[in-house]
Amino acid sequence: LGHSAGAQFLDRLTAFVPTDARRIVVANAGSYVLANLEIPAPYGLGKVYAGAEGEAKLRRYLTQPLTIYLGEDDTKEADRNDDADALAQGVSRFERGTNTFNGAKTLAQARGWPFNWRLVELPGVGHSKRKMFSAPQASEALAP
Repeated sequence: LGHSAGAQFLDRLTAFVPTDARRIVVANAGSYVLANLEIPAPYGLGKVYAGAEGEAKLRRYLTQPLTIYLGEDDTKEADRNDDADALAQGVSRFERGTNTFNGAKTLAQARGWPFNWRLVELPGVGHSKRKMFSAPQASEALAP
């Protein structure tokens, strides 16, 4: 379970390190590891993996029990990663999270791969770990 920068770190671990976790929750990350072998790490899996090995690592990432947990009002610019690679994912934390989830889901469906990610959205909440983790949706985000 991680929020903001902690969520970014946890998403990167999820992408690159195998785990037996029952559920991994990244809440309001500033950027993500996209399910893409062309985009260089840390924003994708590129320049770390390629070819058949890359495909296997990409598939493993998509089968991880990952929940992207987003405050729907996390759209402000404060303390957000705004380098070009992060901005390519979306203009807000909320947009980056939904784009990452939707892109990964589309890829898994196109390849016929299992997809164990979950998207949980929390209306009316911005970049507040207290509100994110005390909301009823936190239980849904954490459920195996």
